[in-house]
Amino acid sequence: MKGGAYPHRDKWKVKYKGDWFYRNEHGELLYSYRQAINFLEHLNKLGKSYDPSMFKKKGPYHFDEAFQIYLSGKKTDSEWHQIKSQVWKKYFKPFFKNIDIREIKNIQIENFKNYLEEQGRGGKTTKNILAILHGFLRYHFVRDNIQRMAMFPEVKYQRPRIKWLSEEEVNRVFEFLNSQDLPIFTFIKTYGCRGEEASGLLRNKVQWETKSILIDSVYVNGKLKPRTKTSKARELPIIPEIVEYLQPKGDSIFLFHVNGRPYSEKMLQRRWHIASLKANEKYGTRIYPVSKLRHSWATQRRKQGFTLEQIGEVLGHSDIRVTRQHYADIDTGELIEIVRGRK
Repeated sequence: MKGGAYPHRDKWKVKYKGDWFYRNEHGELLYSYRQAINFLEHLNKLGKSYDPSMFKKKGPYHFDEAFQIYLSGKKTDSEWHQIKSQVWKKYFKPFFKNIDIREIKNIQIENFKNYLEEQGRGGKTTKNILAILHGFLRYHFVRDNIQRMAMFPEVKYQRPRIKWLSEEEVNRVFEFLNSQDLPIFTFIKTYGCRGEEASGLLRNKVQWETKSILIDSVYVNGKLKPRTKTSKARELPIIPEIVEYLQPKGDSIFLFHVNGRPYSEKMLQRRWHIASLKANEKYGTRIYPVSKLRHSWATQRRKQGFTLEQIGEVLGHSDIRVTRQHYADIDTGELIEIVRGRK
């Protein structure tokens, strides 16, 4: 076998046909003699096809530049880009500096997890940050065919109880909504859809011939986007109780609007919050954001005896675990019945 392997600081290097190599064909540093010999054997097998340029750096692997490539290569919403950029600046940059991502090992991932906990980050936040880091590293390791990506520890945490309102509490908040806002809030309450789905519902998606409504777009950050959060379009039936609220008004392409303008997230939040404050003052109703209407719908349906699969189908979930973990809860009253063994 031609060439040789030699110690290099705390690692190894390989010499072959006058060329020196400090990484193998996968871009990995040569940490052991066995790694060096395996790479040398690989070079010998190439024979006449050997070309030292094929082992030159294929792309930028330093953390900062690699992360920018990751952002530009992923087709996600600008909101997600902004969140990931903030995570990079606030957590990744101070800890990893500008390390070569190929040199990130298991112990560094574990140390980073501990670093987040020392910063006071909770279990859910730590898990989300590690998920972004995992997605970033996996993107480059798959894109550039780099092997031996670091292992990620499992993060377990106690999920908080789901916040939801009973049907009676929701109706009490509805007493204080303006009449012009009743159509969109009634739609959200009836179908358990997200606020941005109701805001982005186009009038031509209400099919009176088939008595169905197609939810396949959202209105977010002042823009209409032709897909939902999960990219899953779903068709829901028109029920008699809501027919009057589905009648289009004006010339807007949006079914629900204020003088031609679709409801923004802030508009929905503000109008729901004002009504919630008044209901709280009169009835003591709990004050939750408008997003909890969706959670309330799911938990109410579960208490009525519908299965998680049925609830998840209407909500547009592709995984029943999402329905169970984030939307349909068991309340304290039911826990008492379970403990006592009574139905």
